[in-house]
Amino acid sequence: MDNGMSVHRLGLITGDPPDSSERTLTALPWADAAGTALARYRQQQPGAEDLARVDAYQTTPMEMLCNPHLKVRAIENELAHLLRTFIASLENSLDEDSARQVAYAAGLAHGTRRLSTFLRAQALPGGPESMARWQDTAHASAGARHTSALFARYDHEVVEVTRTEDSFGSVGKQSPTTQAYFDGFIDGYKTVDPRLSHAEEFRLQRPDGATEFVARFRYTPEK
Repeated sequence: MDNGMSVHRLGLITGDPPDSSERTLTALPWADAAGTALARYRQQQPGAEDLARVDAYQTTPMEMLCNPHLKVRAIENELAHLLRTFIASLENSLDEDSARQVAYAAGLAHGTRRLSTFLRAQALPGGPESMARWQDTAHASAGARHTSALFARYDHEVVEVTRTEDSFGSVGKQSPTTQAYFDGFIDGYKTVDPRLSHAEEFRLQRPDGATEFVARFRYTPEK
């Protein structure tokens, strides 16, 4: 297990991101049309009070059946709780090295399955454009929290995903077990697409004080 090498965690960056001035990153053609649908989807989202009720398990079955957005929020919550509970259970039940190994293996299996299934189903060859397609597809299907990651931009060597919402809890120190899970996840992607070199994660401090959460997938040049 080569933990710590697959995801390069760069922390907070206040200037330009790495080599941004040297790249012209573009979104996929579907971003224009899908942007209209995205704006409409965001307008349909329940208000903060209703979302808080979902988070506290206070919504009724009728409300869930009548409003699919409440149901999606509940599913988003459970997936997040599932991962956090899984990681915590490993840390509470095993020594640190064993917990990291199990978390890495789980991330590896999950990442491999997701990307391999997508590329095979779409008959895509891999590489940056394929990854950009996967990122948009995954984030559009993952619920409202992840729509802030739409839309990925890419060139021949880099895919960049920028979020305005901290969907994965990037702020604060991740435990070694959590890091091992995400390193395994990216190694799963690398297993499917060997051109993928590594991923970078960093927070970008904008001049207006806003924070963006950036992930970059870096590829070796095509031979």
